[in-house]
Amino acid sequence: MYKSILVTLDGSSHSEEVLPEVSRLIEGCAATVCLLRVAPVPGTTSAKSTRERRFVAGPAGATARLEAPELLESKDQAIERLTEEIHLYLEGKARELRGGGIEVTTMVRFGNPANEIVRYAAAEGVDLIAMATHGQTSLPRIILGSVAQEVLESRIAPLLLVRP
Repeated sequence: MYKSILVTLDGSSHSEEVLPEVSRLIEGCAATVCLLRVAPVPGTTSAKSTRERRFVAGPAGATARLEAPELLESKDQAIERLTEEIHLYLEGKARELRGGGIEVTTMVRFGNPANEIVRYAAAEGVDLIAMATHGQTSLPRIILGSVAQEVLESRIAPLLLVRP
């Protein structure tokens, strides 16, 4: 029935509640599951924020100067670190599914979750998108959740929503 299923996870145990449902849904089928996590684009990280910059006294008689914060991690380094962390998380979940005989791939993306889910689903031609929904804001979104609502409105693929 399904050949390619996209499962979105946000790193929470809440989002992982979709996994048993997907396992039951594809039992006995030769479907491939892709576990996707979309994270916000990180910025640079510094040892001290601009408000915490300190004054350093110069040589005798010289005026004090403002010391710039020391960068701990560039944006590229942050993306690389987060990609590795998220990949390890996704691979842990993938191992559990693979133990049940399911073919699983993983993907990490950065940006707006709904946009990235839709882009991936369109590019890969998935048959189904599966996700847990939080449902925490305005009335339609109370039922679905904001990301789920945006993915549903894209009409890119059928959507399986699990509400824990």
